[in-house]
Amino acid sequence: MRFSDPWLRDCVETSLPPKAVGERLTAVGIPLDSLETFGRDTVYHFDVTSNRPDCMSHLGLARELSVATGEKLKEPPSEAAATGAPVESLASVAVEAPDLCGRYSALVIQAVKVGPSPDWLSRRLQSVGLRPINAVVDATNYVLWEMGHPLHAFDLARLAERAIRVRRARAGERITTLDGVERKLDPEMLVIADERSAVALAGVMGGRDTEISGSTVDVLLESAHFQPASVRRTARKLGLHTDASHRFERGADPEITQRAASRCATLIAELTGGRIARGVLEARPVPPLLREIPLRSERVRQLLGLAMTEETMRSILLKLGCRLAIVDAKSWCVTPPSFRGDLSLEEDLVEEIARHHGYDRIPVTLPRMFVFPQGRSEAVRRLDRVRQAAQRCGFSEALNLSMVSAADNRSFGADSDGMRILNPLTEGQDRLRTSLVPGLLRNLAHNLNRGLPEARLFETGRVFLPSPRRGELPDEEERAAMVLAGGPWRHHWSEPEREPDFFDVKGAVDLAVKSVGLPLPEWRPAERPFLAPGRGAESRLGLRLLGWAGEVSREVAAAWELEVSAFAAEISLREMAAALGEGPAWRHSPLARTPSVSRDLSLILDQTHPYSEVEAVIRSVEGVPVASVRLFDRYLGPPVPEGKVSMAVHVVFQAPGRTLVSEEVSGYLQRIVQRLRDRLGAVLRGN
Repeated sequence: MRFSDPWLRDCVETSLPPKAVGERLTAVGIPLDSLETFGRDTVYHFDVTSNRPDCMSHLGLARELSVATGEKLKEPPSEAAATGAPVESLASVAVEAPDLCGRYSALVIQAVKVGPSPDWLSRRLQSVGLRPINAVVDATNYVLWEMGHPLHAFDLARLAERAIRVRRARAGERITTLDGVERKLDPEMLVIADERSAVALAGVMGGRDTEISGSTVDVLLESAHFQPASVRRTARKLGLHTDASHRFERGADPEITQRAASRCATLIAELTGGRIARGVLEARPVPPLLREIPLRSERVRQLLGLAMTEETMRSILLKLGCRLAIVDAKSWCVTPPSFRGDLSLEEDLVEEIARHHGYDRIPVTLPRMFVFPQGRSEAVRRLDRVRQAAQRCGFSEALNLSMVSAADNRSFGADSDGMRILNPLTEGQDRLRTSLVPGLLRNLAHNLNRGLPEARLFETGRVFLPSPRRGELPDEEERAAMVLAGGPWRHHWSEPEREPDFFDVKGAVDLAVKSVGLPLPEWRPAERPFLAPGRGAESRLGLRLLGWAGEVSREVAAAWELEVSAFAAEISLREMAAALGEGPAWRHSPLARTPSVSRDLSLILDQTHPYSEVEAVIRSVEGVPVASVRLFDRYLGPPVPEGKVSMAVHVVFQAPGRTLVSEEVSGYLQRIVQRLRDRLGAVLRGN
């Protein structure tokens, strides 16, 4: 945030140069990002955290600097000289939503002559990045940046019945805001209204119908305290972010409303020649909140590791505006000032003492560490093995947010749009993901569209499956997903160029499953709405459905701006863990000392039979020492009859402890072919 050096010095008597001011405030937890020159003045850029709305003004920074340096704080004058008519005869105020507006104060300035602001005021506003508008509006912005409290000015003559009603918006009600946009409201939004309609969005932005103009004569000045969550909800729903909403969302000071209004009314009267009406229109349905925090000096020393005296602690807290009631010699009951809404716990007070005593004075010590003998959990080690397996297959790890759009969830087989997020980080991504693949496809397109010939990505993380019963939390499931795509590419100079295919992701899944101590899964043809017809499969471990893999359909790929074939897989780590039971079934298999014998079979069978069935039948033949089975060719078309498929299978035989002879292997092949004929109707090609 930008702050003016001359403006800051109006609030605190300091002789420090700007650089030293920035260093002192940085030392107490308000870091200086940079310094710049604005005309002849210096402008600070401070990084004010969201829990310190009291420091989002020059007076707030001056308070911190005053405590840090011991120099005198100068509060802006806030006593208004009222010479006009009684304010009750000019307007009325009523709060009809006390849960959203705890205090509403209003003053009236009569007989104003609206014109441009003087140069000194315009320069001050420009130094913090604001555009001067007119003397009345500029005065409200000036007090906002000086004292930290948002204000709003209405043209009193344009308020129906000269009345203010703080209420919830009506269903379907509309308002045209100061930016010229007509906005539709709902009953969750708090508005400022007159007797006819809404005239402002409470804490966010005023309405065009009651804005200050050159014809304005009487001004009603609003100074209120609105519930932070209400302001945040309205601003987010309408896509608005203003200086006022920025402060109200983080918590404004409810006790400053009249002082800020008096300060602003005085400025308006001086700048426009107006008269301030006598009295204040005040509606306060919520009484002041009294916060009392117990503080023990021994607890301060324990947390900070400092031998600090009670007098030092008390002095810091008093300078910060706290009130202390003595409980005994070593403890107090502390009442923080109203502008410090972030102070609610004893630890908060300890932090305040540490900030202004000096973080650099806290001794450096090594923390205690508790070493647990079991180390990382089995679940964490299992996840690492899955990640390492994907990396060994050439996949790079990606990390995506859990928020996606409803269309993303629908595209990948979700029965619903997914669990809706009330406060999304990005517009349009307001659902919890039900699959990891949409985010990975977005990453894949990003890489390919920037010149990479091929991209392989994987991610492990949680998906959120909506509960069938309304109001229940989603079912969170740990999954792993992989995607790849690209054109012809040679991974090594000794290899021919080839495009990625289904077997790349299938192999990565197989290795991931095997890496945690499970047998290779069984693959079966499967259809998914997001996969190309006939190009998908599901993997199973016994009766457990582990996941799926396949080629992404052209329509889905085009939606993610992918112009090449893309392949994806997703598996459930929860199902893998369940299949493991008590632990991985690690088994040692010594290297065979005897030679192996291999044979190739070329089969013709119905297209309805997948290769997994062929392999299962081959391995099911009793007494045949099959070491491995591999499909190396699959062909459709002439001269293979229609409805049939040709499969070429490489079978390796190996017997432990002895060498196989040709006659034995021929007998094994005959038994295998007979079993394939009986079970699948397969015949040798050429017969």
